[in-house]
Amino acid sequence: STRRNLELLETLREKQRRGSLLWVLDKTKTAMGARLMRTLIEQPLVQRDAILERQNAVEELNMSYITREEIREYLNSIYDLERLMGRISYKSANPRDLISFRNSLEMLPHIKRLLKEMNASLLKQFEEDLDPLEDLYTLIESAIVDDPPIVVKEGGMIKEGYHEEADRLRHGKTEGKTWLGELEAEERDKTGIKNLKIKFNKVFGYYF
Repeated sequence: STRRNLELLETLREKQRRGSLLWVLDKTKTAMGARLMRTLIEQPLVQRDAILERQNAVEELNMSYITREEIREYLNSIYDLERLMGRISYKSANPRDLISFRNSLEMLPHIKRLLKEMNASLLKQFEEDLDPLEDLYTLIESAIVDDPPIVVKEGGMIKEGYHEEADRLRHGKTEGKTWLGELEAEERDKTGIKNLKIKFNKVFGYYF
């Protein structure tokens, strides 16, 4: 009843977000930030030291216009990492999700660098806790093409040169006849069977 009357998340009469406290405060740049802002309003701090610590961080960011705007600019390019990590964990992510993940990770070292310049204890803690995940960024950058298909089954998502076997199979797909001819000749030499052939039917696929 108190939350409703205070119009924390929506107005009392119209049940709209516009006009509520959340509407006034929420200038977040990411979906994760918007969810966090809602949580902070619904579950406000009650310990004096924690409140003062947050106020000091807000004050420093408020006074540091250039740094604050730089951080906002980097945050603006970050996708919903929580949702992306959920898809990756449940193996339902598509190749473009991985590119969104990579593009988001690319921003983290810049944000960490800017936080390192701040003095407020809460911001320093944020900087220490922030793992830029550079190993994951490097892995995706080296493995996935910049403009992959939406569906994994379409193929064409792995970069040339990343994996030798993937390259071999890709070339087999694009240069099929040449590859089959070379394989046929190779197997003839290996087995000594001069009339060995590679054939195809709908039941077995390709076969010797």
